[in-house]
Amino acid sequence: LLGVLSLRRPQWRRGLSWWYAVQLGLLTFYVANFICNFPQGAGQPDHTGLFVLEASSAWLGIICTTALAANWSLCVRHYRAWQRRHSVFTLSAPRPTRIVPLELPM
Repeated sequence: LLGVLSLRRPQWRRGLSWWYAVQLGLLTFYVANFICNFPQGAGQPDHTGLFVLEASSAWLGIICTTALAANWSLCVRHYRAWQRRHSVFTLSAPRPTRIVPLELPM
């Protein structure tokens, strides 16, 4: 948001710290949705769990998207290395198949 307001693209540092941020986001998502109980707050009395799920899902999505955007060049480099290791390319003509007609007994 600050990058949009300042009309510049923010320069994010890439690296392993983003992986830790995503893991922390996953942990907080789990704790907020499955361990904690929120009897009061937005959506009370029956829909606080839904509100917490929506808010924590949006937060986790923002963290994952930011981590992916910051490390996009590393992701592309990793994908291309995987592609080189696992790709096999051969040119060959298809083998001709020989069709043998069946003889029907009469």
